[in-house]
Amino acid sequence: MDYDYRNDPKLPAKWKTRFDFFDRFGAPNTPTYKTELKALPTSQKRLIN
Repeated sequence: MDYDYRNDPKLPAKWKTRFDFFDRFGAPNTPTYKTELKALPTSQKRLIN
């Protein structure tokens, strides 16, 4: 059975947002992640990073 973080009521929204970002743009060492992180507003960067 795969873990679905999106439907886990115990997982805070902050972590769901982070995991979603990682799913869409990869790990922090990937070029896509870095590019997309730079495009976010400062408040969102703090949330993801």
